Amino acid sequence: GGELADADIEQRLHRRFGERAEREDLQPRAEGALVGFLAFTQKVALGVGTGLIGILLDVIGYVPNVPQTPEALTSIRGLATIVPAMLAIGAGLFIYFYPLDTRTHARLVRAIGWRNTRRNRAASPTTNMDK
Repeated sequence: GGELADADIEQRLHRRFGERAEREDLQPRAEGALVGFLAFTQKVALGVGTGLIGILLDVIGYVPNVPQTPEALTSIRGLATIVPAMLAIGAGLFIYFYPLDTRTHARLVRAIGWRNTRRNRAASPTTNMDK
């Protein structure tokens, strides 16, 4: 369980922050801060989601430890099927219309390479002895 979660966090970090999370000078501090921030946001999302479930169950008329009314059961089924389906469709539309196409991706990769080349040249100046 823990190893899989660690690998998942590392993959998410790399997708989210790419080269920045791999730079050696940022490794000890930034990577730890990024992992900590990711864990914090996941915990906040879980807390908010759990709280919303309780509020939604109250709104639809759910009463614990008693047989549920047909309206409450229909609403629970809707919360378990229709709401996730709508969210998945919304996510699909967001992904479809997101402006990152192959051409833009290639341009960004070139820009990152150019920036890293400039940074590496600035970090290691040549001296007369190196020539």
